[in-house]
Amino acid sequence: MFSVSDLQVVSVGFSSILSTSLVVSWTPPQTTAEFINYYKVSWQANNDNRTNLELPDNLTSTTTPITGLTPGVSYRVFVKSVDTDTEHAHVRFTSVDKIN
Repeated sequence: MFSVSDLQVVSVGFSSILSTSLVVSWTPPQTTAEFINYYKVSWQANNDNRTNLELPDNLTSTTTPITGLTPGVSYRVFVKSVDTDTEHAHVRFTSVDKIN
């Protein structure tokens, strides 16, 4: 058996950072990756704790683009790994500095 925190992705990183988009990628946990059914990715501006935008798809890959960002704004990006069999989920988040 494992705990919820065992589902947490190991790292979250960014690439291809442009004025209104970026690519986010992450590494699955080594010991429990086979239990993860999908990932959900969401983000919010650092200055807005109320609005959380989410990609509509349940992702099985470990990389995805995020588009529609506002230039000059810093964002927090959340990656949630989900095990549907036990309904465990755990979120790892990180921030990207201002999108230029």
